[in-house]
Amino acid sequence: MSKTSRSIIAVMAAVLGWGTLTLQAEITPQQVERYRIAAKNGNAGAQYNLGLCYERGNGVTKNLEQAVYWYRKAAKHGDGYSSQKAKEALKRLGDDKAETPKPTGRQKMHKAVTLQDVKNLLAAAENGDAEAQYSLGDFYAFRIVPKDAKKAMYWFRKAAENGHAEAQFQLGLNYITGKGVPKDYKQAEYWYRKAAAQGHTRAQYFLGDYYAYRLVPKDA
Repeated sequence: MSKTSRSIIAVMAAVLGWGTLTLQAEITPQQVERYRIAAKNGNAGAQYNLGLCYERGNGVTKNLEQAVYWYRKAAKHGDGYSSQKAKEALKRLGDDKAETPKPTGRQKMHKAVTLQDVKNLLAAAENGDAEAQYSLGDFYAFRIVPKDAKKAMYWFRKAAENGHAEAQFQLGLNYITGKGVPKDYKQAEYWYRKAAAQGHTRAQYFLGDYYAYRLVPKDA
């Protein structure tokens, strides 16, 4: 695997909570501060990574109390990868009493959706409702209706063009991963900037590492 590929994976891991620190031997104090900013804004991946930094003394003075604090934060986010890893870490440290998380809005929506819901969303989306456009893209992307990455991308783009920050973030993510569209880092940067300008914390966090890992050429 090339150095560039490992850098891209590391950045995406930070955003999606895939356990970035398993891919990096050393973390700089600057990276720790980026994790801290995102962690304070509720990013589960950053919370887990910050806890791991404190547990290992990687980029920061070792502090198991702080490690447990941030692992607990991450563990409350649900069934995502970072939350599961945080729960494993708490168990490893003898503190596995994390609260049972409440279902997220997306989890509730996934259980409640019906064909009529999709029809209603489609009607609203076709009338230019950005939230409906985003939700429809979310349905296609996450198997609410038969999974279709191209249709998901179509509706994410519609919502993003209408100023929907989460759709802008998802559009950028799809350009990075090539999901439903050819990979295009310049387009990814464009849409992450749009989302970040609206206060989207994951987009802000991503851009920090995006430039840190020099994924965008200086003359781009």
